[in-house]
Amino acid sequence: AQADWQAQLWLETEELTVLYLGQGENGKDIQRSFKYSLSRQDIEAAVFSGP
Repeated sequence: AQADWQAQLWLETEELTVLYLGQGENGKDIQRSFKYSLSRQDIEAAVFSGP
């Protein structure tokens, strides 16, 4: 099954920031940040699990 959400990613100095577009309350965006100290596998699992 394909996810029905879209996101913008920012590769910042110390973390990866993900903005899930229109997935919050009243169509607002949801922003989450993940420190690079997490493993790649953990970051991918968190990001791709969706908002």
